[in-house]
Amino acid sequence: MDTDFFSDIFNDVNNDSNILDMGLQECKCSACGSILNSKDKLNKCSFCGSENVISSQCSSDYTNTYIIPFMKNKEDAIKDYKKKVLFNPIIPMIFKKKSTISSCSKMYLASSLCDLHLGGTTTFIGIDKNDKNSQSKHEVVNTVNFDYNNVLVCDNSKIDGSSYFEICECNYSNLKEFDSNYLNDSVILFGDLDEKDICTKVSNLAVKTSLGMIRDNVQHDTKKLGKNGLVLDNFKRKRVLIPVYILNVKYDNKNYMYLMNGENGKSLINLTFGKIELAIVSLLIFGLIFLIAFLVAYFL
Repeated sequence: MDTDFFSDIFNDVNNDSNILDMGLQECKCSACGSILNSKDKLNKCSFCGSENVISSQCSSDYTNTYIIPFMKNKEDAIKDYKKKVLFNPIIPMIFKKKSTISSCSKMYLASSLCDLHLGGTTTFIGIDKNDKNSQSKHEVVNTVNFDYNNVLVCDNSKIDGSSYFEICECNYSNLKEFDSNYLNDSVILFGDLDEKDICTKVSNLAVKTSLGMIRDNVQHDTKKLGKNGLVLDNFKRKRVLIPVYILNVKYDNKNYMYLMNGENGKSLINLTFGKIELAIVSLLIFGLIFLIAFLVAYFL
């Protein structure tokens, strides 16, 4: 965006000066840097599994924070995870180990539920291909106003945005005012993004969506953006804790994550193929084909 919209949008954002002592333990992982809150002291990081955590009694700000309670239990998450990895012969064995599966963590992800208005003028260049030798260009100007409500974004940069967006849309009618009694055996994974980062994240998403809709309505063969004058204003943010089950697996110096929405059960996992497993399966298939070919040749 070519307009500085950050100067006056934070007037309506919740004031963070009221601190409530919820009697929770704050734990910081020295391995991954995650900050977690729990009713009980954590012996290891619920996000990455490291035992390098530092605990301290904390007073955390939960004023104007909402929570969506868990509707799925850990057994549901483990069953879903097993279905995705257990019977796939080319998935590395580390994904299938009992110790890996049992490390699935029950968490609340610090998130933001945002409302905003996006307006302004855009210019697209439309091109009609009349024949092979000539092109006609048309300047298409649109003045638009878009209102976006309940735009959900994760406050934590460690969570992949596209994965989060795919599973974390919830029923916002289930929003409850924060109460530590909802935590039970779960922890809160705090975000590492500040107010300005979150606003930028939301505005980029809204601008991309808006330009896509405008572009789709430009009635020419091809079209490209000439000028973007969309400006964000009236930004409002509500802090929301989203229930998820998280399982991190480290394989071949890379991290792979399983995520399940603790309210509606939507889930996904990014996986890789094991080199050894792939070689074994390939040999078995080759051996089976060779055996079938040999039997056919022998009996015919």
